[in-house]
Amino acid sequence: FNKNHIEDSMIRDLLRCDEEFYVLRLCVCAYANWIIFGFLYLCLDYYYESTHQLSSKRIQYPQRKGLETLDWTLINNAIHLSAINTISTLIGMTFVFIPLARYRGLCDYANLVDSDDYNYYWYQLWTACKFPFILVLTDTIFYATHRLFHRVQWLYQNVHKLHHQFVHTYCLSANACHPLEQIITNMSSILLPLIIFRVPMCSYWSALYFQIATLNACFCHSGYV
Repeated sequence: FNKNHIEDSMIRDLLRCDEEFYVLRLCVCAYANWIIFGFLYLCLDYYYESTHQLSSKRIQYPQRKGLETLDWTLINNAIHLSAINTISTLIGMTFVFIPLARYRGLCDYANLVDSDDYNYYWYQLWTACKFPFILVLTDTIFYATHRLFHRVQWLYQNVHKLHHQFVHTYCLSANACHPLEQIITNMSSILLPLIIFRVPMCSYWSALYFQIATLNACFCHSGYV
């Protein structure tokens, strides 16, 4: 009993960030967005394919032939890779980003934010003012790490090339990449700026930013945005 209790307590502590199972809930919400919008866009793709409008409705590179039929093998690969990355995201959150947030004192919302009304609203305003800088740092980290995966031949061949099999992207392929790239590029570009600018990880600011970033990745890979 004691051993089971200790193991259960350790798991709860790993997944906690001010709130119990916060890490798990954040990951579930993000992947719920991916599933919902991924399959909605897939239905749209299927409709346009059935009416022979797919190549004209999707955004295409001018020098590339438009997508006329859906590649179900690639769609299956996208779902498979993204399913694997549900695990890598949870691992990255649990063992990398949440420990960094704890080190920065960002998992104790009550101590970060004064309950006094004046101080509370001032803190929220100050947090909102940080977001233009957070957006710049997000783009900088994403560009730098993405560039690294292209410039270092070994990283491209063994890691990043996996994502580039999707020449014609689908919403479902937003997270279809190597687990290493998922943590180093996708997660770091979203979470490190929040940690660096001391936005409480357990606040609705962080949760909202994480969900918006997930949706942005889905929309950008949809072929329609």
